[in-house]
Amino acid sequence: MIMKFAPTILLLALFVCAPTTMARVGSNLNSEQRRQLEARFLRAPPNAQVMSNEFLVEVPPDARDAARIILNQVVVQEYGGWISHEYQYSFSGFSVKGVPEEVVYGLLADYPELFPTAEQNTKVHKAAVGAWGLDRIDQENLPLNNNYNLPNGLDGSGVDIYIIDSGILSTHTEWSGRLKGGIDLSGENSLGDDAEGHGTHVAGSAAGKTYGVAPKANLYDVRVFGDTDDVGGTVDIVVAAIDWVVQQHKNGGSGKKSVINMSLGGERDSYEEQAVKNAVNAGVVVVVAAGNENQNACNVSPAVVPEAITVGASTKTDSRASWSNYGSCLDIFAPGEGIKSAVSSSNTATDVYDGTSMSSPHVAGAVALFLEGNPNVAAKDVSAAMVNLALTNKLGSIGSGSPNKLLYVGDIGNNAVTTTTTTTTSTTTVSCNDPPADAMFVCQVTNPKKWDAHVSAAKSNGGNLLTIRDHTMNNYLLSKFPDNGKYWIGYNDIANEDQFVWADGTCGDYNNWGSGSPSNSGNGEDCTEFLGPAEGGLWNDRPCTTNRWAYYQ
Repeated sequence: MIMKFAPTILLLALFVCAPTTMARVGSNLNSEQRRQLEARFLRAPPNAQVMSNEFLVEVPPDARDAARIILNQVVVQEYGGWISHEYQYSFSGFSVKGVPEEVVYGLLADYPELFPTAEQNTKVHKAAVGAWGLDRIDQENLPLNNNYNLPNGLDGSGVDIYIIDSGILSTHTEWSGRLKGGIDLSGENSLGDDAEGHGTHVAGSAAGKTYGVAPKANLYDVRVFGDTDDVGGTVDIVVAAIDWVVQQHKNGGSGKKSVINMSLGGERDSYEEQAVKNAVNAGVVVVVAAGNENQNACNVSPAVVPEAITVGASTKTDSRASWSNYGSCLDIFAPGEGIKSAVSSSNTATDVYDGTSMSSPHVAGAVALFLEGNPNVAAKDVSAAMVNLALTNKLGSIGSGSPNKLLYVGDIGNNAVTTTTTTTTSTTTVSCNDPPADAMFVCQVTNPKKWDAHVSAAKSNGGNLLTIRDHTMNNYLLSKFPDNGKYWIGYNDIANEDQFVWADGTCGDYNNWGSGSPSNSGNGEDCTEFLGPAEGGLWNDRPCTTNRWAYYQ
C-alpha cells in the first residue's frame, strides 16, 4: 500500500501587505482579545502537518475587492508575504504565505466584515494506491468471468473527468488523445508529467482504454502534488484545484458533464469540505477516496463531505480491504486491492497498486457512464443514484457503520432502473404531523438539502434559519422565531428521506447533538434526548435507533 502526501492548492500569486495600524494590533493582542478571536481562527487538528506561516482566509463574495486591497497592504507591503491563491468558484477567499500568525489575528480583529474566519494551511496525503476490478463491477456475483462488458453501449463519451492528483503522463498510450489539458498547481510547472505515477494510475482506472471503467471519457490533469513530498500537496492548493474545475465547468455551459476524482485526503479541514460541497452544488460530481488508515472515514477530509461520493476499498474475495477506512461517511465500496493500471515509468508501463485511491476512480468512471446515459440528472442526485444501482449485502467485514454496497455498472442505462433512480432522488414526498397551534409556519415541503428555500421560508415568517451540521450529514435545520422564542427543528432522516415532523418538545432525538445545547458534541453518539423546559431544556446523550424531531421552547 503506497502512502503519499497529497496536493497543494492553486496559486494566483497576488502580493499583499498590511497597514501600520493593523500590524500594531496584530502583534499586540492581549490574551483576552486572542481568546475572543479563537472561535474564528480555525486551528488544524492535532495530527495535521501544519505549514509554517501559511493561512487561508474566508472572504464574503461581495467583499473580494476590498479584501484584496487590505491583503496587499498588510501581507505584501508591510510583512513581505504574498497571496498564493484567490478562490471564487468553490470557495470565497484567499491563501496567504510568508506571514506570522499574529498578522492573521490582526486581520480578524481589525476587519471582521472582510475576514470572518481564517485557518492554518496543512498537508494533504494521497490515499495510497487491477484489471480484476473491471471484471467485478459488471457482474452481480463471484466467481469472476474474466470479462468487462460496458453497460448498454455506454463508454463515457462526452463526459469530462478531472483527476486532482500527482499528474498524468500525457504521452501514455492509454489516453488515445482523450487527455484534453489541465493545470499544474503543484509548483513543478510540468503539466503532463507524473514523477510518482499515482495520478497516472488513477486516471487509467477511471478512463484508460484498457484498464478504465469509462474508456471514452475525456481526462483533465489537475496536478496538486509535486515530484517530492515537500512540493505541493497542501490544502490551499487542493481548494484552488477544485475552484479551477468549477470554473471550467461553468465556462462549458449547461450541457457540460463533469466529474472530479480526489484520491487524496488529510485531517479535517472546513474550507476544503466547503469547496467540495460547493462544487457539487455548482453541478460537478465529486468522488473521493475514503482513506487507508483503517479508521472511521468521518475523521478525514474530504471523505467526510456528504455531498461527495466517498469510496471504500473491496478485495477480490468481496471483503473490505483490511486497511480501508469505514463508517457511515462511506457511500459505496469498489475494488481497491491489487488493481492494475497505467503508470508513468514509460508510455506503455503498468503496475499493480492497492488503496482506496484505486477504488475511487472506479466509481468516477462509473459516474461518467451514468452521466452519459442520464445527462439531466443533477450532480447532487448522482450519489444516491449510484448507491441505488450498487449491489447490496455482497461484502464481508465492512466495518462499523459502513454501507454494504458494492459498485455495479450492469444496470446503468437500464431505463427502468434509471427512471426509478431519478424519481427517488429528485422527487420530494413529505409526510408531516400537524404543527403546534402557535407555530409561525407549518412544516416545509421542500427538499431539506435546498437551504435557500428554507432560509426564504423562515424569513418570510419572521424567523431566522440556522443550520446545524454534524460530522456525517449537513441535513439538520433549526429555525428560531424571535417573537416567541420558539424553535422549529427538521431533520432529513436517512430511512425516511424528506420527512419533517412537529413534536411537543418533551423528547426529540438528534444524531450527534451534545448535552447542554443543540450543537454537535463530536462524541459519536447515535442520538440525544431533549429533556424539555421543565428540566432546563438540556440535550442529554442517549442511544436510540430512530430519528425524531422536537419543537423547542
